[in-house]
Amino acid sequence: TVTAIGVLPAEGLALLFGVYRFMSMAIATCNTIGNSVATVVVSKWSGEFTEQTARREYHRVLGRKLEAAL
Repeated sequence: TVTAIGVLPAEGLALLFGVYRFMSMAIATCNTIGNSVATVVVSKWSGEFTEQTARREYHRVLGRKLEAAL
């Protein structure tokens, strides 16, 4: 549709799709981190977050202890 109305040539569209492939990886990473942070914030806000459970699940999933403060 964009090339049909003459706003963007087909070569430019191919360039955008090539760049978007790499951008989508960064976008997915940012979305995952943002969703994780939002989950912790909402659970702390609602009073359902416990540091002991978070540390236990971190160790269970990743197999190592969490060194940072929560």
